[in-house]
Amino acid sequence: MKKLTALTILLVFVFSAVIYADGDIKALVSRKVYEYDIGDGIRLYQNSDGRWGAYGSGFKVTAKYYLPCAEAADCHAFDDTFVLAANENTAIYAQEPENTYYVFNGEGKIIKTLTYSIYDIWEEAPGGHTFGYVEAKSYSGSNLVFKGLPSEINYGSLVCREFIKRLYSEKTEGSYLGIEICENGEFKAIEGEVGKEETWRLCILNPDGSFKKYYRG
Repeated sequence: MKKLTALTILLVFVFSAVIYADGDIKALVSRKVYEYDIGDGIRLYQNSDGRWGAYGSGFKVTAKYYLPCAEAADCHAFDDTFVLAANENTAIYAQEPENTYYVFNGEGKIIKTLTYSIYDIWEEAPGGHTFGYVEAKSYSGSNLVFKGLPSEINYGSLVCREFIKRLYSEKTEGSYLGIEICENGEFKAIEGEVGKEETWRLCILNPDGSFKKYYRG
């Protein structure tokens, strides 16, 4: 999916979860132009107006939302939860200072709403870094992976670092050179400093983004 032009949009949504028979779901998503299986029996779909919704066994979320990351392939349901966003822009920075994320359960009900801003990121300083720009890269369940350029004037500022925002608990986890989602909901991450390969270590993170162990396989 092409990344859409960044716009500052104020959207007012009426949120509701409606239960439908399976036959009705097919009719209600007839305007879809794209759909993607994100696991746990949940499919994201995009309507012709470019907005996204979801459906599964006996439920449908109306396509009022946007993907929180650039591609549907980067979206993964886990533990019966998934995420959609209020704003079409995946980046958070001075001109687009925030986005609002909605965590849904497998019945299509919103179980958490969180507005995350550049001011929150400055206050959290993931891994001790001050980010001037971050972009949502992927998500697993209610955990969103962000990548961004630290704003410190040093060698490390030339390379992206990544961290996990736990939308449900509102906690922030780590700062790594890279984070990838595993099929079991865990993450692989590279710990270390830019330009110092001797410090690099491959980590396994729990499905909630917290550190589990170093990987030696």
